Amino acid sequence: MPITSRIAAPNRPFPTLRAGLDTLIVDDGTELPDLMALFEAVRKATGGGGRQLNVPVADPDLRTPKGSAVKWDERRARALFNALREDRPPG
Repeated sequence: MPITSRIAAPNRPFPTLRAGLDTLIVDDGTELPDLMALFEAVRKATGGGGRQLNVPVADPDLRTPKGSAVKWDERRARALFNALREDRPPG
């Protein structure tokens, strides 16, 4: 978004921030510019500019006392997270 658009509509990022804050837990020291940068990065990644990865699933409809859940494939999920932690391509 051009800077002029941000100046003309300075409240534009806030609906996204409000929606994200309902699901995000941050440290006390996190400030609004940090959150805006985070949400901008997420927007770019989900807008086709990033790569999507899914955690491998063992059971997409695991029944629990609280309802339905998704059960990860622990071995493959661990391999994925290790690759990401080590900055390696997964797979």
